[in-house]
Amino acid sequence: MKKLYVIENEEIQRETLLQILNQDKILSMMPIEIDQETATPEALLEDIRRNKGSHIYFLDIDLEARLDGVQLAIKVREMDPKGIIIFLTAIKTRLFETVNLVIEPLAYLVKTNFTLATLQLKIAEISALIQRRYDKADFLIVDVEGIIHKIGYEHIYFIETLPRTRRTRVHLEKDVLSVNIPINELKGKLMFTEFLLDLQSYIINPSKIENLDLGKRMIVFKNRKTVFAGKRTIARVKQSLLMTH
Repeated sequence: MKKLYVIENEEIQRETLLQILNQDKILSMMPIEIDQETATPEALLEDIRRNKGSHIYFLDIDLEARLDGVQLAIKVREMDPKGIIIFLTAIKTRLFETVNLVIEPLAYLVKTNFTLATLQLKIAEISALIQRRYDKADFLIVDVEGIIHKIGYEHIYFIETLPRTRRTRVHLEKDVLSVNIPINELKGKLMFTEFLLDLQSYIINPSKIENLDLGKRMIVFKNRKTVFAGKRTIARVKQSLLMTH
């Protein structure tokens, strides 16, 4: 069963949040266990090591602990690539544009000056987002010259941007679709999936990689197609492969 964790260093705020989450109607209808006990970064990481799967995490940005909320989220994302992360924060700044790219949180809950009623409304909005996330189908829909293609994620090997254009190529096992959609828009459609989205020019399905040639900086896919990439892309792909083996 999926678990929902709340890591918040202010005990009163944590108890209030847990109370509201336990009373939320949408969450009560979903197969989710709200974890009442796990309260520290160390306990969280240990618990998700034991309970592998895709879970939900409410993480305070300003934890007064060895790991702050962003550092903790990075570790959580490494262990649970498809998990849902909601950040609790006193203020949202432009710093989080970088956080969005690396961690891909579902939402931010800005805690400043909340009444209980307002907090309940905000939690209800986030619960609806969580429900839509889990109801999301595992396929990508694209328009190719007036023809609508419904492509299962398992059929996508990688997607590459075409230089100096807003177009991208979607590489399937034996076919390539050229679509008039910028790669960043496709990344938005593929959030909360196992695709590697934090690469500048590519979206890569790590399950379709046959091998990685570090010396040649070459990614070889199971359909024998290859991609020659820069150091950052190769390092990110290597990290993903090591995490899944």
